[in-house]
Amino acid sequence: MTTSDDAASISSALPGLGVPLEVVKYEVSPRARFDVRLDDYFPAKKGGIEVWANSGGCTLGFNVKFSKPGGTYAYRGFVTNSHCTRTFGLLDSTVFFQGSPDRIGVEISDKQFSQSVSFCPLGARCRYSDAALVHYDAGVVSAGAKVARTGFRDPQWGSTLIDDDNPQFTVTGIGYPGVGTIVDKIGVTTGWTYGEVISGCWDQAPYPDGALILLCQLKTTYGSDPGDSGAPVFIYDGTSNVALVGIHWGNVGSALASWYDDIPYELSFGPWRIAGF
Repeated sequence: MTTSDDAASISSALPGLGVPLEVVKYEVSPRARFDVRLDDYFPAKKGGIEVWANSGGCTLGFNVKFSKPGGTYAYRGFVTNSHCTRTFGLLDSTVFFQGSPDRIGVEISDKQFSQSVSFCPLGARCRYSDAALVHYDAGVVSAGAKVARTGFRDPQWGSTLIDDDNPQFTVTGIGYPGVGTIVDKIGVTTGWTYGEVISGCWDQAPYPDGALILLCQLKTTYGSDPGDSGAPVFIYDGTSNVALVGIHWGNVGSALASWYDDIPYELSFGPWRIAGF
């Protein structure tokens, strides 16, 4: 039985069946619920859940409302890593899916690496964020300024199961953590992890040849693994409201993320709205 009303109904029916009430034991228990993981299908798309393209699975970073120059917030989309598209650092209109085989949108902005970027070393090409902007298809439901919330956090391997009682966070603004500050991330593979900021401006080549460099990245100690790429990084204060810091993109013994402010700067289509919708 799932409610006390069920017990009352049974009690009223037993005398007519000739069953003594004293030989019947009742137990009220909650209804069974399906476990929902970050890599499951979500009717309303939000940060922290799995998205995938031709290159494989990644994590949706955050939802955004954006405009064309001089316009209003008329367009809906999300941000994930550029390296999750077909071509890292090149706009090639990669199609994204969530669940299988549900198409949800197409890449509309992705900045090329360039030697002309300020502070880029000679012989390399640089940018400041591993990020691409994806425009939601018509009819796809966005959850707005929400990030999926799982059952528990851990420095290296957190929960990937949605917390039934508190299933999501609300993004209320942007956070700027300093060295020593704790930041959190929600990614498809390692779930909800957290760690300390080691550096706020770390230059990192994503490939061994050093030809491409991501400048001034956030370096932290939270756990991550393949599939977490694109995951939202945020400041958690113990409530259901979080301040978005940026998106995770890789690990070199320590986790690396791109700052939020560099993402709309490089991807344009401003102004952006990440909270209040």
